[in-house]
Amino acid sequence: DEAGDHKVAVWNADTRAVVAGPYIWNIDAPGSDGWLEYTLPEPFAVQKGGKYAVTVSNNSGFMFYPCYEGYFASPVSVSAVGVDINSGCFGVGDAAYPQNAGINGRSFLRDIVFIPDGTYVPDASEGNSAGEVSIHGRIDLSDVTFAGDSSPLLLGTRFAVNTAGKITGIKAYTDTGA
Repeated sequence: DEAGDHKVAVWNADTRAVVAGPYIWNIDAPGSDGWLEYTLPEPFAVQKGGKYAVTVSNNSGFMFYPCYEGYFASPVSVSAVGVDINSGCFGVGDAAYPQNAGINGRSFLRDIVFIPDGTYVPDASEGNSAGEVSIHGRIDLSDVTFAGDSSPLLLGTRFAVNTAGKITGIKAYTDTGA
């Protein structure tokens, strides 16, 4: 059960500094399944070519987390946002940049809500009708598995921005099947 406090942040992947947050996200719906969204207090502007990481900690009282094996085994690119091989990342604790890559292309199902500037219109595989783009697009979540650790973790996704825009929210996939 993911209920409780989580730290969320956006990091500059080059400098490894927090550029938005950290914020405390209290997931107060025990038993919630699916993508949950934290709306940033203020949208965070990103520039074309910027490299970032988005992170959401696991709940220190619940060390299991859903993951998707192999999602980042090859580069994933939506026109507005791209990720490289092994873009799933993690760090032990909840304060340092998550420099460790997920093994076997593991995604920790941490994502962004990104709104591109200008006239960019996402297609159905990368966004929704509101013009929002996400890294995981419309993936098949039937392949979600679970992993666990004995320590609190900062779980995330590294990504590059291919068009200027703003990050308005941070998403985490939760599942009570663990």
